[in-house]
Amino acid sequence: MRVLSGGQAAQTRGLVLGAGVATTLIVWTSLADPVQLPKLFLGGILASWILGILIFGLVSGRDTKFSTDQWALFAFVGGLVVSGLFTDVKYRALFGTWQRYTGAIFYMIVAVMCLAAMMSFTSHGVLRLRMAMILLGVVMSFHGLLENAGHDPFPFNTLYSPLVGTLGNPDFYSGFLGVCAVATFWYAIVTSRNLVRGLSVLIIGLELFLIMKSVSVQGLVAFAIGFTLISITRLWQWKRNFGISAVIFTCIISPIAILGTLNQGPLASFLAASSLKNRFDYWRAALEMFKAHPITGVGIDRFDEYYGQYAAHIQVVQGQMTDNAHNIFLHLLATGGLVLFIPYVALLVVIGFTGFRAILKSKGLDQMTLVGIFSVWFGLLAVSLVSIDNLGSTIWFWIVGGALCAISHAPNVVTVPHGKSNTKVKNPTRKITQKQSLNLLTPALSLILSLSFLLFAFPEVRSASALYKLTSNAENLNGAEYAAKLKEAVLIQPSNIDVLGRVASLAGGVSNYDLAIELSKALNEKNSISYYGNMVAAISYERKKEFTQAIPYRIRLMEIDKWNTASMVELVKDYVGAGDLVNARRIATKISGLYPGSDAAKTAAGLVNG
Repeated sequence: MRVLSGGQAAQTRGLVLGAGVATTLIVWTSLADPVQLPKLFLGGILASWILGILIFGLVSGRDTKFSTDQWALFAFVGGLVVSGLFTDVKYRALFGTWQRYTGAIFYMIVAVMCLAAMMSFTSHGVLRLRMAMILLGVVMSFHGLLENAGHDPFPFNTLYSPLVGTLGNPDFYSGFLGVCAVATFWYAIVTSRNLVRGLSVLIIGLELFLIMKSVSVQGLVAFAIGFTLISITRLWQWKRNFGISAVIFTCIISPIAILGTLNQGPLASFLAASSLKNRFDYWRAALEMFKAHPITGVGIDRFDEYYGQYAAHIQVVQGQMTDNAHNIFLHLLATGGLVLFIPYVALLVVIGFTGFRAILKSKGLDQMTLVGIFSVWFGLLAVSLVSIDNLGSTIWFWIVGGALCAISHAPNVVTVPHGKSNTKVKNPTRKITQKQSLNLLTPALSLILSLSFLLFAFPEVRSASALYKLTSNAENLNGAEYAAKLKEAVLIQPSNIDVLGRVASLAGGVSNYDLAIELSKALNEKNSISYYGNMVAAISYERKKEFTQAIPYRIRLMEIDKWNTASMVELVKDYVGAGDLVNARRIATKISGLYPGSDAAKTAAGLVNG
């Protein structure tokens, strides 16, 4: 495995852990997206700096070969680039969906963190990683208590439960708190100090309490997995028969727990989540997207615009849209195709196999260290089966995975400390000069890369800031001033299709229908299957009583979201308003054929017959 020298490794470990903590905790409440955009912005700057160190570390470490883990990571990045090139909307390929931000930049950030962890972590460094996650769990728990009491220091609007932490979603909060509890339990198991054990139990109890208050089972699942793996290992080390008994018990209870999450069996009332039913609809649509676009997918983070075309006819919540498959594997399969999916699965298989093999070969405290870090990683992996990648917690999945690879290879890797070498050097003076030159160039390259990312991504922040000001100060502006500000927000980053859609909606909301139509047309030029671009244009023309102009957009909406009968009813109204009863009856018949006896069918029939 290619590794960094001792000094470089120590510096990189600190930067990786600091970047992970900062990315998880940062929020910026004066932005239209106060959670994910700040994380992407800060995470990108820090990852760019770390990348500068890695580049020179790779240049100066030519005497060792890349490991299978590192090649698998490079293959994933390659797949990401190829899928991005085939994505029709390049803005989405780079930045992803607004307020999700799981585009190529997101995955480049976590890939850099993973590679940095692979090249820098040691067993001692992993203990620092564990402490970072324990402290994050404590901070997030304290924040959760404030939220639960109604005193959130970072208030922002959310559609979810009040417990979202700095991650913006109760599922993200619950899942991450669960793996922090795993790290705390791991520490409690290996420490010999009873006071620390007692304090750890209190922390875990608080974290589990807040997970329950979040009304999300993801954290419970993550903790249960980590608790089980660590406990089995400890029992096996203590007495083999106890370990065997624990494995048998786990094999019996695990299927019951899995059935419970699927709303089956005796644990269904405790573990089942109502939102899981919706996820089945998302997963089916993801598979249909893959079948239609198997090689490169529908495009990086283009799930939302294609969902209506591939969703099931009968859904749990009819007409509900989504911008993510809520399963990382299926989401990457649908949006990136096999080009991205195969390298991603291969990378995880390699990491898992490398870690598991190292666990079997180790003993004592070394084995507990490996099991502990593997349990955190595997808990995050389990959460990804029903969740969405978000930078605040996903960054730790990649850091931990890289660290697991690093310490799994540790017995076979000689880290060269501070420029010293075990091999003979023909020209020591030249070697030292090259080393000094690299030491001087490393921060320069890191600075250049970080500033480049800052300049590249800062328009995103400016757009989000402008939108926040527009929505919070709208009452202080007259119509002309508001329209001018809306146009200014678009001009900050004209390629940002999400901002275009949001601004068009805001224009329509203040009855500036001409501007809303203008912006919608601009959006549709950049994104030919934009749901909101066509929706805002249709509504704006309808408000102006220009039904003939609205009809093409309603027809386009039927192609984009083919089961949306609410929009079809509006199309019937448009045809009636335009005096075209023949087409009005045709659409009414279509609605009745799709959902006989539904409210939409009755409404459409009333429009054409009344």
